[in-house]
Amino acid sequence: LAVDKDTITQFEKGSIFTENGLLSSWTGKSEIAKDFATYNGEQSGKIPVIIESENPQYGTPVAHLSIFGWSEDEVIVSNMRGGEYIIDGVREENGIFFVKLIKKVV
Repeated sequence: LAVDKDTITQFEKGSIFTENGLLSSWTGKSEIAKDFATYNGEQSGKIPVIIESENPQYGTPVAHLSIFGWSEDEVIVSNMRGGEYIIDGVREENGIFFVKLIKKVV
């Protein structure tokens, strides 16, 4: 994920984060997430962001779909519309912003 400066200032502890994409890519490997965030930030000229969740999403492993096979470390999660999370914290490390989320319980 990469966002502009106005968006990053909206990520505050206690704020609501709504997942409104139809397709998301998740990984449990920190280095993979950092590589994706850094690449997206460089390509878009925006700030790289990694979303951390205590309630990970489960989906189809990319390894099942990719020509690269088992070397893939992501899962594809679809139909993520309307998922609400509470921002539990924001920190910056080496130019990457980490936004920690917890699932909003209704």
